[in-house]
Amino acid sequence: RMPTAVEPEGEEMATPMHRLIARRQAEANKQHVRCQKCLEYGHWSYECTGKRKYLYRPSRTAELKKKLKDKENKPAEDLG
Repeated sequence: RMPTAVEPEGEEMATPMHRLIARRQAEANKQHVRCQKCLEYGHWSYECTGKRKYLYRPSRTAELKKKLKDKENKPAEDLG
């Protein structure tokens, strides 16, 4: 088959069989997927029927302040 202007050289159009194989591989890999909504494994967010879970994370400002405080305290401990 000769490549066309629309189709890059070396790439074939996806056939239904290619799509089927890709879909089966995606289903097989789902066990390693973590939903960003309920934080459970095994499904994508758009498939989720669970409720959104709250995950506490400190703000970036709080993390930076803690890091600076740790740096200030560390040299004083090393001298003693």
